[in-house]
Amino acid sequence: MTRYARIGIFFTVCTVLVSVYIYRSADLFMGGKTRVLYALADDAMGILNDSDVITAGVVVGKVGKIELEGNKAKLTLNISVDIKVYENASVEKVMESMLGTYVIALNPGDSSFPELKEYDYIKNVNTSGGISGAMEKASIMMEKAAEAITMLTGENNQERL
Repeated sequence: MTRYARIGIFFTVCTVLVSVYIYRSADLFMGGKTRVLYALADDAMGILNDSDVITAGVVVGKVGKIELEGNKAKLTLNISVDIKVYENASVEKVMESMLGTYVIALNPGDSSFPELKEYDYIKNVNTSGGISGAMEKASIMMEKAAEAITMLTGENNQERL
């Protein structure tokens, strides 16, 4: 085998391996058929086209488009037809990473309500998460920690310390 043939085989094998790696590590949603649902959000910062829509930690769709409708962000959600979404469904913007990217967490609701049809709006939308939401939660945790410390260091517990 000539030197050029070996170099060609080497680069072919490398190309195939890199292609397989990229395909396997790509963020693909292969959920089959989808339907479109909409949600109006007060704040769409950090949500991107192709952001995941998750239910119970499982990707069930993608954000298809973000546009302005009035003074709200209209999110076009492409949700798998296998997921039944009801009128009492809710969506929440949830931080995916510390880099400021978000996913949409979908709670599909329960079957005691009518099922949403394609192009319907999900009415319960919470987009108040993010850094401000994390700071509020941290503040609540600090208050509870202060209460616990006060209880531990109270008059009755001074002798134990």
